Order: sequence, then structure tokens, then C-alpha cells
Amino acid sequence: MTLAKGVVFLAIAGLLASCSVYERFLPSSEDRPAQEFSPGENLVYQAPDRWTMSYDKKTDKHWMTGWTPEDQERDSWQDMLSIQVVYNATSKNPVQFIKGMAKSAEKACPGSKGKIWEEGERDGYQYVIWFHDCKKNPNTQQMEVSILKAMLGSDNFYVLQRAWRSEPSKSDLEQWATYLKKASICDTRFESVACPK
Repeated sequence: MTLAKGVVFLAIAGLLASCSVYERFLPSSEDRPAQEFSPGENLVYQAPDRWTMSYDKKTDKHWMTGWTPEDQERDSWQDMLSIQVVYNATSKNPVQFIKGMAKSAEKACPGSKGKIWEEGERDGYQYVIWFHDCKKNPNTQQMEVSILKAMLGSDNFYVLQRAWRSEPSKSDLEQWATYLKKASICDTRFESVACPK
């Protein structure tokens, strides 16, 4: 089984197919070098400790990366963090994006449930955090639960998603919701949203 068979990942891939990408990530542990920022807009986040990059795909339209715990493989993952950066996608609206995700997810996993966990604005950038529960993905025959954050930057559109193939505990969901809330956008061009030093 491949990652592409995951219901939520299929939905994201379909919705992002017409956009473009950029790579920027922060190493997982504090003893690694601080994140370096390219000129312009950047995604600020921290890769989880003891997780490794399981895939990294760039096209002229988008960039996607996936992370799994060190003891899991890409094709048999039980826990996944995926990140997509879509360039020049400023016409996307996070709420509309989530509505499109919900329709795609329902089609791929009949009976699945999704809800907006939180929506708002941080440093002038709109975001939405969305929860999705698929009791049994027809392609993988496994449960898939995910919590996703979509953010609209001045230049790009960003999606971070934490997915499970088992029922996460309430505390695990809350911990990852907090993790996603901390992910942000910075821009070297503007002091009001300056990148961390």
C-alpha cells in the first residue's frame, strides 16, 4: 500500500495539483542548527523529535514532504505528518479549501466525518484547523484520523496534516492541535511578521 491510497492525502493531492511549491523545514531537536530562512515568505514549524522524512516530492507547481516515526515505513505508516507548500496560491481561502477537502474526503471514504476545529488569523494570515475521521478507508481497509491546518500567506498556501491509522487519544489530538497552532508564516520583507532569529 502506498501513501497515495490514504483518503485524506488523496484529497490534498487533488486539491493542490494545480499549484506550486517551496521547501523549508526545521530540524527536530534543539541541538541541530536553527532554521535558516530564504528571502521572502517562509513556513515556520518544527519537525517532531524521533521522526524522519519518509518522502520529499517537488514539482514546478508544489512541494510535499512527509514524516513518520523512526520505527515506521512510508508504505506501512501508522502515524504521518505531511507538509505541503503551494506557491502563488494566494487566491485560495482556507475555509473554502477545507470545504473542498471535506467533499473529497466524503467521496473517498463514505460516512466519514469532518469538522472545523478552529479558524482565525495569526499575524494577519488566515488559517483553519480541521479534524477528519474516516472509520475505514476503502483503499487501505484501515481507520484514518487526521487534524490539518491550512494557512494562506501573502505569496503561498500552506497545509500541515497529522494523520493516524488508529484512534488517537483525546490528549494526543490536543497535543497535535497545539503543535499545528504553533506553525506559522514569517516574511523577511516585513518587520511585522519577521522570521525568528
